[in-house]
Amino acid sequence: MLITPFGYRIAVRFARKPIWMPTAPTKLFRMSVLTREFYDNEEVEQIKKLQAVYNSQMESISNFMRVEFYEPASKAGGIPAEFLQMEAEEDKKINEENDRLNAEIAKQKAEFFAERLRYLEDEVINEKLKREDAIIEASQKVDDYIKSVKDKPDACVTPDNFEALMIKALENPVNHEFCIDTYGRKYESEPPQILPRKAKRRRFPVAQNQRGEDASRSVNDAIKDQ
Repeated sequence: MLITPFGYRIAVRFARKPIWMPTAPTKLFRMSVLTREFYDNEEVEQIKKLQAVYNSQMESISNFMRVEFYEPASKAGGIPAEFLQMEAEEDKKINEENDRLNAEIAKQKAEFFAERLRYLEDEVINEKLKREDAIIEASQKVDDYIKSVKDKPDACVTPDNFEALMIKALENPVNHEFCIDTYGRKYESEPPQILPRKAKRRRFPVAQNQRGEDASRSVNDAIKDQ
């Protein structure tokens, strides 16, 4: 326990457990005594046989490596030339096989990409033809519509129907000066009215005068009157 100059008390704990204190019960290791064997007698015999076979095989491999590589190299003062030549021939065969497989794989890749390219070209050509057909069909519809309009008697102004069209235009005036606001409403010959914004909700209650009116509103009206 430490006392600071300001009178505060600070509890100080040990950095580690003192050596004279016993081990905590949760830190103790307790081994349970087995009342029966983990393996049966047959399994134990099988394990011993497998271990003996494994040891004999590892011993034979180590003897083979010692006789074939270690002893000739130690007696000759290094790796013999025959062994190096044999290894070089095996490496050459392996490289030739690798080159053959790489060439075969490269040929398969080239064939695959060539087939894929032909497929994509056919797809592009078909898409192009579809678009051209759609354009031709749309232009044909436009031509048919124009021809149908031309065939109507009132489609064009001629000396014969000039007076009738003039009377029709005077009786049915059309105003092209209009605008549309963001709400989709149409305004003709006048600008759209600006919609008032929604009043913000006040966080604090509004002060009221003796008559129950908004005090801030009455002050603003008095300022405007001045």
